[in-house]
Amino acid sequence: MAFRFLPTLMRMPMPSSFELLILIPLADALVAQLRDNPALPAVRYAPKGIDWNNKDLHSVSIVLTNGSTGLTRAQMQAMPQLKLVSAFGAGYENVDLVAAKDLGIAVTHAPGANNATVADHAMALMLAVSRGLHLLDAAVKDGGWESNRAARPTVNGKRLGIVGLGNIGEQIARRAAAFDMEVAYHARHVRAHVPYLYCATPMELAARSDYLILACPGGPATRHLVNRYLLQALGPQAFLIN
Repeated sequence: MAFRFLPTLMRMPMPSSFELLILIPLADALVAQLRDNPALPAVRYAPKGIDWNNKDLHSVSIVLTNGSTGLTRAQMQAMPQLKLVSAFGAGYENVDLVAAKDLGIAVTHAPGANNATVADHAMALMLAVSRGLHLLDAAVKDGGWESNRAARPTVNGKRLGIVGLGNIGEQIARRAAAFDMEVAYHARHVRAHVPYLYCATPMELAARSDYLILACPGGPATRHLVNRYLLQALGPQAFLIN
């Protein structure tokens, strides 16, 4: 994923005493990239949590977080030099935007930066669960390949339901169409520019789907969207991919 906040940082004065606090786990290569960037302050990598009563936080000027980890008002107030909160990825649902505005802290995120990757992963999950790749992998490791060749369903010609037809949902739909899947979707509004069938409710979509992929934001608005009734509508032979 590209760090889209770097141009902003390069325009900011960065005294050597300032720090970039990373609250989320990152690949070693990405951490090294940040440490080596001369435009950034010193990096403090704390993916396992941090003591918010530590006065050393007074030197933190930038925080890298994500939507699920977020950043609260109290945490922002523990860093009096904080100027920028950057959410890694599109989501920022647990970043207190009101507090950031009150405290004069800029907040950025990177919508679209990993849309293709997420769509690829959704397709990989659908293919893996459909073909039982996890079972076959275990069978090969246990020496039981010959006894685990039971026929498995294919996605070809099946019905895919997508809850949320935003950028990621549309990319999943295009990939599914290449597998000759019949695509339908539910979203807050009808997408007039797409050729896929619109279902007015998630329940209606589930009832007609062999596979149901959730490509909608998390948070209170979608909490309990998947409940016992939706699972019953989906049926025991279908697959749910979150």
